[in-house]
Amino acid sequence: AMATTRAREVGIRTVVGARRGDLIGQFLGESLLLSFFGLAIALLLLYLLLPAFNHIAGKSLSMGMALDPLTIFGFLSVTILAAILAGSYPAFYLTGMRPQTAIQGKVITGTTGAWGKRLRSGLVVFQFFLSIVLILATIAIVVQMRYIRNKDLGFDHRNLLSLHLNRTCRGEYASLKMELLRHPAVLGVTADWQNPMNISSTVTALEWEGKNPNETLSMHFDWVDYDYFETLKIPVALGRTFSPAFAADEAEGYIVNEAAVRMMGMVNPVGQNLSVFRKPGRIIGVVRDFHFQPLRHRIHPIVFMLRPTGGQHIMIRFNPAATAQALQHIGDTFKQFDPEQAAAFQYSFFDQQMMQLGYDFEAKIQAAALLFTILALLIACAGLFALAAFLTQQRTKEVGIRKVLGASAGQISYLLSKEFSAWVVLANLFAWPVAYFLNRQLFTIYAYHADIGIQYYLFAGLVTFVIAASTAGLLTMRSASANPVRALRYE
Repeated sequence: AMATTRAREVGIRTVVGARRGDLIGQFLGESLLLSFFGLAIALLLLYLLLPAFNHIAGKSLSMGMALDPLTIFGFLSVTILAAILAGSYPAFYLTGMRPQTAIQGKVITGTTGAWGKRLRSGLVVFQFFLSIVLILATIAIVVQMRYIRNKDLGFDHRNLLSLHLNRTCRGEYASLKMELLRHPAVLGVTADWQNPMNISSTVTALEWEGKNPNETLSMHFDWVDYDYFETLKIPVALGRTFSPAFAADEAEGYIVNEAAVRMMGMVNPVGQNLSVFRKPGRIIGVVRDFHFQPLRHRIHPIVFMLRPTGGQHIMIRFNPAATAQALQHIGDTFKQFDPEQAAAFQYSFFDQQMMQLGYDFEAKIQAAALLFTILALLIACAGLFALAAFLTQQRTKEVGIRKVLGASAGQISYLLSKEFSAWVVLANLFAWPVAYFLNRQLFTIYAYHADIGIQYYLFAGLVTFVIAASTAGLLTMRSASANPVRALRYE
């Protein structure tokens, strides 16, 4: 933008004998100097912010990587490209003007000035376009994470501990469970072989009455202890759960979910024959569909088999009103049965594990997206602030004349700011369809996802409008409130 004010300089230098190559070298040299100064600041910020970024993104990047020849080449390429793009207008366009045209300053007021204005406006619109897209992408991730935390998963994942059992504790699981249940703050204890936040194993050795022998179907499966469905509070739709009162449950009892019933095409599944791993048995119960995998996956058919000898994971439901007492009792009990595991005993709540293990990627992307959105907004505001300062300076005399003729500070501020507001509105109109498409693509990885309503797009538009209005308004109001005498004496 400031290059347009140097047209007279170019004309005068040309008149006194400067060659065009000298002028191009001067402008590109100035641009390169600024760009390399920017690179120095960028490297300093990189050094200061890299530990925080590693923490957010879960990476282990180091400044030593900046010494890699390919990385250095990338840094220099970006720096030089930025310098050429920034310096190309004064270097190649202004130096090609006729000296008398440049000296008269027609580059500002003629048709070339209109082209330059459109270019500058387009760049600011593009900056805010990127900022709005990032804002809406960040909002989409935040809304989806909130959806995940609040969605009914079909079981109660709160007030639940999930701990891995070592070989010693698995061998004494029955006694361990009995001791844990002695405390009134412990409401339920069970175990399974796969953590219910991600049951991934499948079985294809399935047979039931009416199954097409030429069709290969699969179910997820898990071996569980008594009280599994009661402890996790998974509702029973039909039949019953595993019970010590029925000795045959361990040998031939199966519990399936509603998705499995639909896959098998059964109308009255309880009591029907089912063979799993070529082990004949019968269905004793049907539980409601629940999410046993992250929400990226649909609810698949699953079959549960009884194995009360102790699984790899123990789950303990506790009374939230007596959390401290329950945790103390659990730690003491593990110390009693296995001092070695108790020494390294670290509990974590099931819902926290679910978010960390099942949605760690989303959490990192959310933090990184928020960081880059803030940076994009700062860059866009810096560009708008600079351009507003330039355009306000160009209209200094106009402001003074309008004030002398009776215009108020508010009217002048509105006159100077309305163009910037139009740019932000235009940026929103371009950004919304792009953000909508990108968010739709983002949500395709989820079988279950939130809805991003129009209110979020309006919010992003309002945020950028307020930020832009505040940025430009600070300058325009100061100019509009200045003494008109000083404006009229400008230059």
